[in-house]
Amino acid sequence: MDVPEDGVSRAALVREVARIVGVEPGAISGREDLVRLGVGSVDLMRLVNALRMRGLPVTFAELAAEPTIDGWCGRLRTLARTHPYWRAAS
Repeated sequence: MDVPEDGVSRAALVREVARIVGVEPGAISGREDLVRLGVGSVDLMRLVNALRMRGLPVTFAELAAEPTIDGWCGRLRTLARTHPYWRAAS
């Protein structure tokens, strides 16, 4: 997954969700409910783990609270800007 200095790229999130649910990335809109699209709790836990391994201190509850690409991008950008230990992977 791409990890720029401001968090995770929107394109990377869309690609990952598309892979999880088996659709083309272009079929996913920013405001679409990803749970209704087919992202399950185990999928979300795996995504959170991948993000945490890259240094973003995100929690399951944070992403589950607003399960849209727009919501996730906003939350991850905020975390990347405000977390004192964030270092983008090189």
